[in-house]
Amino acid sequence: MALNKKTFIYLSFLSLVLVLLGFMIFSVILGTADISSKEVIKIISEKLFSINFQIDESKSFIVLNLRMPRIILAILVGASLSLSGCILQAIFKNPMADPYITGTS
Repeated sequence: MALNKKTFIYLSFLSLVLVLLGFMIFSVILGTADISSKEVIKIISEKLFSINFQIDESKSFIVLNLRMPRIILAILVGASLSLSGCILQAIFKNPMADPYITGTS
């Protein structure tokens, strides 16, 4: 069964979003403080859905105030860099365009 182009794009986008979410959870787990994946999911669901789990405040502080802002900032920086590259390529109608063309490197 062959997929049409629109369905392929939607499935690709959905799979990339799921991979991004997986890497986000994986990067929240990594660190010098020993926080398990169950605790990370409990901390995030406690914050989002106001469910009261008995979680250590220091672990909650580490996840919500140290690790999550860094991950969100990294995603925003990557998205803005890719958008600026796409804009440069669209302006010059050159798929090989880079910042050295305009001297903004």
